[in-house]
Amino acid sequence: MNNCLLPIVLLGSASILSYVLPASALSPVEVQRIAKQTTVRIKDCDQGSGVIIQKSGSSYTILTAAHATRNNGCQIVTADDSEYKVTEVTPFINSVDLALVKFTSNKTYRVAKLIDNSDRIEGGENIYVSGFPVTTAIVDPIFTFVQGKVIGNGNKLQLKGYSMVYDNLTLPGHSGGPVWNSKGEMIAIHGQGDINTKLQQTDSPNVRIKTGFNLGITANTFIKLAAKMGIPGYAAPITVAATLKPVDDLIASAVARERKGDYRGILNDMNMAIAINPQKDSLYYIRGNAKSELGDKKGAVEDYNRNIMMNPKVAAAYYNRGTAKYKLGDWQQAIEDYDSSIKINPQYVAAFYNRANAKYRLRDKQGALADYSRAIAIAPRFLEAYSSRGWVKYEVGDYDGSVSDNNLAIAMNHPRLGKVYSQKAFAQYELGNRSDAILSWRKALNLPDMVQDIQFGLAVALYHQGKQDEAFQLGEVAIRADKQLRDIQYLRAKNWNKNILKDAVKFLQTTRIQRIK
Repeated sequence: MNNCLLPIVLLGSASILSYVLPASALSPVEVQRIAKQTTVRIKDCDQGSGVIIQKSGSSYTILTAAHATRNNGCQIVTADDSEYKVTEVTPFINSVDLALVKFTSNKTYRVAKLIDNSDRIEGGENIYVSGFPVTTAIVDPIFTFVQGKVIGNGNKLQLKGYSMVYDNLTLPGHSGGPVWNSKGEMIAIHGQGDINTKLQQTDSPNVRIKTGFNLGITANTFIKLAAKMGIPGYAAPITVAATLKPVDDLIASAVARERKGDYRGILNDMNMAIAINPQKDSLYYIRGNAKSELGDKKGAVEDYNRNIMMNPKVAAAYYNRGTAKYKLGDWQQAIEDYDSSIKINPQYVAAFYNRANAKYRLRDKQGALADYSRAIAIAPRFLEAYSSRGWVKYEVGDYDGSVSDNNLAIAMNHPRLGKVYSQKAFAQYELGNRSDAILSWRKALNLPDMVQDIQFGLAVALYHQGKQDEAFQLGEVAIRADKQLRDIQYLRAKNWNKNILKDAVKFLQTTRIQRIK
């Protein structure tokens, strides 16, 4: 598409004779009610979430991620939409990404219950993340409650205190929000996900999705540090021998490495983890991601195959395998994987977008247009989908539709405005609006992503408007940078359409352009 833009301790003390009856699991709806009453939104200093963990008189304490409160002026929004000014922020020691935030209110708010020992959480357990994500479709964040599973719960703390890994589909704004078990107990604070880790690319370099994994800081880590810092209400925990979890530690290490782009390190971590437990499906998924980023697309496909064979219900595995196949030029099989991904998750916007690109490669332009439209319906501010759909509309002769899509992309401040203005200009030219096309190309000419197509298209248009000196000057610069612009077949292959192509022929036949060496 030449012109298209194209994721230790037991708390407190107990007598020898005492015991605790096991809490029974709650329904997801019951856990959601607890989460909604205790989860707060953090705004004005950043966009984040937190959870109420203490009440003393009229003073409430919130636990959140430190990076969600790094700026001044924080406001707390509680479950009843009341807003409170933050009165105190206490960051944690050892650079652990936690902070305690206080506010004052005469109202009564529910306090979350912490799990007594988060080390008991095992891979595969159902968990939930609550918070207030930032989305492109909604101006004010709303409360969300997202289900997922634990991937690993290591003993070894990674950078900033993270150690729990899970696959809930989080968004920016969830940071600092609580992670819950099926008993309605807070087991961790969510911190690293979409906004903090390296994200998986779609076929467009501007479109990224999360790899499917997040990192959280466990309740045990919080309790140990709170006791060490002398925070009231948190006595020193009783330390017991920890169960070794080498595979979980390696998973947490790998997810932390992803933030730094250390894919060779991830590959080494996963090779060791697979040697320990070759039956854990997520290990192959993570290793596949690393291989893909390192350029080994075939090796990535093999690992995704193993992951899917062991667990055929993970949408991201099909998506990533499809993207690897796309990069290998196997567009039909890529489409089949995107189909499977969408079947599992009908809201998988990146799968619709990449499936559209694969259909375009197979010359199914109507199918591509339909999938771009589905992506836009799910994510109305998915800018690359507008610009890509706008270009395909141009190719099929829907010039008015192309202008409209490119105008929408421009209005929403597309990251590659030069390309978008140029696409709009080509469509305007085919509509006979040569003067409007010139204005669009002039705007594109002064933007950072200017390419020779823009210069040459503007040169052709100016020549036929009688502005020959400027036309020849631009044409010479463009051709010297890309001599193939003198070849009509080259322009045709770049999908220059009837009107601009006819005028380009006349421009190329001029003596001055013919003399360019």
